[in-house]
Amino acid sequence: MSIVLLSDESHEDPVNGFDLRVWNLLAQGDAEHIVFRRKGIGSAGAPLAARLPWRRLVVVEEPTERQRIRRRDAVPGVFERRHGTALVQTMLLFREFAARRVRVVATRPGMGLLCAAVGPRRFVYDGCDSATLYHARRSRALALSQPLRAANSAAWARVFRLIEGRVLRGCAGAVVPAEADAAALRGLAPGVPVEVVGNGTAWVSVPALASPTGAPTLAFHGGMAFEATRESALFVARDVFPLVRKEVPEARCLILGGPVFQELAEAARRPGVSAPGHVDDLRASLTQSTVWCAPMFQGAGVKTKLLEAMSAGLAVVLNAHAAEALSPRARAAVVIAEGARPIASEVVRLMRDADANAALRREARAVAESEFSWSARAAEYRRFIEETLALP
Repeated sequence: MSIVLLSDESHEDPVNGFDLRVWNLLAQGDAEHIVFRRKGIGSAGAPLAARLPWRRLVVVEEPTERQRIRRRDAVPGVFERRHGTALVQTMLLFREFAARRVRVVATRPGMGLLCAAVGPRRFVYDGCDSATLYHARRSRALALSQPLRAANSAAWARVFRLIEGRVLRGCAGAVVPAEADAAALRGLAPGVPVEVVGNGTAWVSVPALASPTGAPTLAFHGGMAFEATRESALFVARDVFPLVRKEVPEARCLILGGPVFQELAEAARRPGVSAPGHVDDLRASLTQSTVWCAPMFQGAGVKTKLLEAMSAGLAVVLNAHAAEALSPRARAAVVIAEGARPIASEVVRLMRDADANAALRREARAVAESEFSWSARAAEYRRFIEETLALP
């Protein structure tokens, strides 16, 4: 089955989902990747693209963007460039795809709109995180603390409701990584098939981390470019850890991921807290972790950092929002609590009870091996695409 992925932005940050998700889900077959605008696949995405079996990688440069693209040789041998508007190039590509009998997957709302305009009912839309759901949740989360930003997010939620509704009415079916995103999209276009195919992580393919031997350490990691991650990191460092340290004076708090923003740098000046920012070997740094903690208050979709922590075999403490995309078995392999004090109490318990900690680590790794491999997810993904876009 030949599949082509259409994306309207480059993949600049390997921590984020979108193209990374679809690249991995399609990596098992003869996929092609068409990238519209921006900077090709970018320096961050080039190593990944180079080792995936794309038969062809095309960058469409719009006239206003042409001078900004500098990475002509980022992926030698599979890099093709086209000039012109995205709309015209999409029309030409759909004509080509029809002649070659290939199936099309579009990711991101902008690309979905283009495909809906020129190839209605001839593509599957991978919505990844629903933008409508993301902004609606962000608006609610900021309503009391930052009303102006909450109003801005509410406005964006209305905009994306229109955009995603139009994309869904124009596609043959949609795929998302979590049931909450599926429910949001189904409400926009009843009757359009929406399938849930979760994310995976490459961390499943390497052994779990050994149990730590040093001082009890509360850990968190994530890309701090994202507001939801920054909020979570601060909650762990400023709200949860002081309560933990009262009960376990020798405890330490390790916040990994960059860039280190001002509030996090200030929190890192507190006794026991460390925030080194980006580290070259994240897994090696997490070997110090006694408990990994990531309460989340915003966002949608699957939390990649959570899949990584469970795949590393860490004892994990979350709140319900962070755990919402997990299967029932996976939820049983983590500890779920709400609020700083209950979360801190669970962290202290797992620092003191070595047997409970070890049991949780084993179960987390077992779940990851069963549910988080990209190859298992890819089979579901490709099956849905093939059934939804059945060729005559």
